[in-house]
Amino acid sequence: MFIKLKSMKSIKFLFILFMVILISAPICLSILPRIEAFSNLTPGNYPDSENSYLLSGYYPENNDGSLGVTGSSEMYNEYYKNVNKNSKYLANPNDGTCSRPEFCGPFYKDKKVVIPNQPPIIPFSSPQTRVNFYGSHPLVCPDDLSQ
Repeated sequence: MFIKLKSMKSIKFLFILFMVILISAPICLSILPRIEAFSNLTPGNYPDSENSYLLSGYYPENNDGSLGVTGSSEMYNEYYKNVNKNSKYLANPNDGTCSRPEFCGPFYKDKKVVIPNQPPIIPFSSPQTRVNFYGSHPLVCPDDLSQ
């Protein structure tokens, strides 16, 4: 009898808890501000977004009005083999994976790619602190921190 009474109390408690959640959820959701899913996206400026390409400030535009390659095999031969997919510095955003082959190549010209120099690689016998292949200089803190 004691076990039945205890289980009845827990079932009653769970039922009351469920009802409180069921009643309070719509009230809480109506109080919270409603945010539309794509409201934080910034749209393009009207005349500029109609007359120029998406990456026009980053890559030079090709405005000759022609389409790119004509078929999938040509797209593969022209772009896909020549572009390193892991490349950080691309001369052209076309990487040979266009959804229609006609759109590979006609929008942007190649830009001059400037790759920054890497720091010198230090040997294993160097007294410097190593971070991967490069040396790291220790941070020197001032003695007087009140400055």
